[in-house]
Amino acid sequence: MRRVLQSQEGTFLSNRHHLVSMTITSESSASAPPCSSSDLEEALHVLEGRWKILILYHLFSAPVMRLSELQRLMSAASSKMLVQQLRDLERRGVVRRTVYPQVPPKVEYALTESGNGLLPVLQSLQIWAVERKRLTSAVVDLDACATDDGR
Repeated sequence: MRRVLQSQEGTFLSNRHHLVSMTITSESSASAPPCSSSDLEEALHVLEGRWKILILYHLFSAPVMRLSELQRLMSAASSKMLVQQLRDLERRGVVRRTVYPQVPPKVEYALTESGNGLLPVLQSLQIWAVERKRLTSAVVDLDACATDDGR
């Protein structure tokens, strides 16, 4: 079986919202079975929703978060939408919800083992976004130069 090592370097946001430089090396098998479209559809159904990726991002930054902490970090999301997205992630086994019997009720959210498995996926998505932004800004800069030269 042939193994392929892929390495990407760059500056990324760490789990604590600071810029850090790191190299991500992933090992893939050249003989791994191809991913089916149904596998991708299932993964997209788990992650679909405007706020789920950001919820996961914030849960990676702290092992356990209360709903009020997430609401403070994601002020653009309504409480109702945030709870709906968290419940769906819980139903799909990505997030664990713990309710403490006290007044007022205390509810905490944490990633499950399955949810923690999404870290490399989110890191790859962030790498792609940074690279896309860099390439897009280079194209915009070239367009601006072409417009200036055309005067």
